[in-house]
Formats: sequence, C-alpha cells, structure tokens
Amino acid sequence: MFNLTNHHIMKYIIWNFVSIAIGFSLILPISSFAQNRTEEIVVPLSEVGSRGKLEVHIHRGRVTIEGSNRTEDVLVEVSSEDKDRQAQRTYPNGLKRIPNNVTNIRIEEDGNEIEIHGDHSNKVSDLFIELPSNFDLEIHTHHNGDILVSNVSGVMELNSHHGPITAKDISGAVVANTHHGAIKASFKDVNSDVPMAFSTYHGNVELKLPSNTAFSGKLQSSRGEILTDFEMTVKPDPDRVKKRNENGHFEVNLGGWVYGDVNQGGPEFMMKTYHGDIIIQKN
Repeated sequence: MFNLTNHHIMKYIIWNFVSIAIGFSLILPISSFAQNRTEEIVVPLSEVGSRGKLEVHIHRGRVTIEGSNRTEDVLVEVSSEDKDRQAQRTYPNGLKRIPNNVTNIRIEEDGNEIEIHGDHSNKVSDLFIELPSNFDLEIHTHHNGDILVSNVSGVMELNSHHGPITAKDISGAVVANTHHGAIKASFKDVNSDVPMAFSTYHGNVELKLPSNTAFSGKLQSSRGEILTDFEMTVKPDPDRVKKRNENGHFEVNLGGWVYGDVNQGGPEFMMKTYHGDIIIQKN
C-alpha cells in the first residue's frame, strides 16, 4: 500500500495480534475480565497537517469514523465481545470457562497512511476511530458490518456485506456498496467533477445534496420507487441497443436504467437497489 522513500519512513506496528492482550493478562486477575473489553490506541501521524488515508479490513464488527479537530494523531478504540455460544454450558471435572475476548487486530501507520486489519475469526471487534477531518477512507467490513462516517472530507470507498452504510455531514466523493442494508449519505459539499456510486440489494439508497449540485443520474430500482425534490430532466436510455450480432441475428438490449440530468448535468451519480427506494433530496 505504501510508497516508501528514503526521505521519510515511519512505521508503527501499534497492536500486533494478541501481544497486548497477553500483557494485560499478566497484570490483571482473571476474574476481572468482563464479557466486553475496550482497548484504546493513539496512532501518531508522520506528516502533521497533511491529508491522510485510512484503510480498514475487518471481518466481523462495526466501524464508526468521526472527523474532528485532531491534527497530530488518530484515536482507535477497539471493543471486543465474547460471542462463544457455549458460554453458559456446564463443564465437567470442575472446569471453568475463561472468557475468550482477546482481539486479533493489526494497526500500521506510514506517511499518514493507516492500515487496520482484523482476522477472520468469530470474534466481534467494533472500531471507533477519531481522526482529522481531511482523510480519505477505504473501509471493508463483512458480518455485523455497519459503517458510520461523519464530518469527514475526502474520497471514500465504503464496503459492507451485512450492514447499512451511513455518511453524515461529509464532503468530497463516495463509492458505497452493501448487500444487506440501506445506504444514506448527507453531503455538505460535493466534488464537482468526480463520479459517485451507491449500490445495495436490500435497502433504500438515500442522498442529500447541496441544491446547486450538478450531476447526471443513472438510477435503477427493480422493486421500489425513484423520488426526488430536484428538477431532473429525464433522458432517453443510452443503453438501448438495436443491432445485428455477429451471427446476423437481430438484438434489442434495454438497459433497465433511468437517466436524468440535474442542474444541466455533470459527473455520473449511479444509484442502484433491488428491494428499496431511491430518494434524492436537497440538503
């Protein structure tokens, strides 16, 4: 991920797998472990005042990201929960179960680029991250994978398989994709020349945009409605194709999309859902 130079190389491996958890177990009595635990890590930034990038890959857990007035570092809180389904069972021979809620997370920083990686175990690890507002984001979650972003300005790629995606009071450009969950994004400002895309299977796609936003919509809702309070000029489907294929057979292809320009059009904003509505409103 990183482009290293001889001028400035700085790398912090803040938390590597369970080493910190082992360290805590040496100083805390076993009885003090609760079913939930939270670890707090402060990640120093190599280039204070410069734009940063955060990349997160976790298999099971929610990710909440808040932009703030921090300038020199990023705060990461990891909340882990013991989800063992056998927690209440009775064990033979006087054996007692020790809660197994240690977390397997790795955090690295280099040149204002932060990577957070979790393993593919059944442990639930929810992340709360507070960072400077001028950060780009690349977030990937899977199970229990709600993503919530607020007060961030940058280019954002947000991917969740099981969970909604919510972005509030953001600026810049977003690509958001989930399978089970709604997508909601509220923009303070939009990159005027950058395309955006929002796609889900189960759930609404809801955007709130500044009233002067110029864009060309590419919209598809198979079992829902398309609603807006913008003045949208609907255009013919450019994907409608009539042709003879290489075998000489005549073909008609209907793309299944609604196309429309807002404020004379601009970059393409693609919005797609199968079970849900598409709602585009003025902010």
